[in-house]
Amino acid sequence: MTEFEQATDDVPNTPVSPGTMLLQARERAGITQEQVARELHITVTKVKSIESDDYLRLNTDTFIRGYLRAYANFLKIDSAPIIVAYQQHAAAQGLVTEPQYPISKEAPTRKLWVFVSLLILLLAGLWLISVWFFDNQVERPVVVPPAVVPSAVVPSASVPQTATPVQPVAESVEERTSAVDAAPGSVEGADAAETTTTDEPAVEEAPEEAASVVAPTERTLDRLELSFAEECWLEVSDAQGDVLATELQRPGSSVSLLGVAPFSVKLGNAPAVRVTLNGDEVAINPSAGTKVMTISVGE
Repeated sequence: MTEFEQATDDVPNTPVSPGTMLLQARERAGITQEQVARELHITVTKVKSIESDDYLRLNTDTFIRGYLRAYANFLKIDSAPIIVAYQQHAAAQGLVTEPQYPISKEAPTRKLWVFVSLLILLLAGLWLISVWFFDNQVERPVVVPPAVVPSAVVPSASVPQTATPVQPVAESVEERTSAVDAAPGSVEGADAAETTTTDEPAVEEAPEEAASVVAPTERTLDRLELSFAEECWLEVSDAQGDVLATELQRPGSSVSLLGVAPFSVKLGNAPAVRVTLNGDEVAINPSAGTKVMTISVGE
C-alpha cells in the first residue's frame, strides 16, 4: 500500500450537509438560485444561506425546516434525508432545534377498527329496532280513531242560526218589543261566533313556532381567519383532528378556514399574525422575544 492510499483511508467520511445536498441536486437539475427564490417566494440571499448552511440568517428552527422541505419538494427529491442531515448539522453546531416526534403508523389501523366497530354496532341497533317495530305491528291490531272533526265544528255552526222566528203580519206592540229585546242576544251570539272563529287560526300557527324552535339546533362550522403582516409558518388543525393548513405564509396574505372549534394553531412568527374566530378578534399576547407559539382558539 502506498503512502497516498494510506492517507486516503485515514480520512473519516464526513456527512454531507443539507445545504450541500440541495446545492448538488439543484445543479444536477440545471436550476438557478433565482428560479428557486422565485418558486419559494424568498430572496436569493436566503437561498444562498440555505445552500451554505448559514442557518443563523433564517429565523427560527420552524422556518428552517419549512424552507428545507419546500426546497426539496421543488427539486422533487425526498425531504427526509435533508431534515436528518439538518438535525445532525444543528447538533454539531450547537443550534437549538425543536424535538421531532415519530408519526405513529398504527393510527390509520386504529381508526379503521374503530370505524368498523361503530358500523357493526349501528347495524345491530337498526336490526333490533326493526324487529321490535314489526313485532309490535303484528301483536297490536290497528284501531281507527273516531271522527272528532265533525263534532267540533257543529257548535260553532249552530251559534249563528239562533235567529228570531218569523212573526205573523198582525203582531202586537208587546211582541215587537220582545223581538227588539231579543235582538241584542242574537248580536252577542254572532260576536261569540266571530270570537270563536278568530281563535281558530292561533291553533294552526303552533306547528310553525315549533319548527322555528327546532331550526337553531343544527350545528354550524366555525370560521377561523388569519392575516399575516410578515412571513410566517402556519399549521392548523381542528377539534376533530383534521389538518386544515400547513404552509409558509407571505407578508400581506390571509387565510380563511372552516372547521370545528377549538382549533390548534402553530405560528412561526406570532407577533405578525392577526386571528379572528367567527368575526371576533382573538388576542394572542406573545411574551417578549417569543415568535414561535402554539395556541388553542375557541375553547
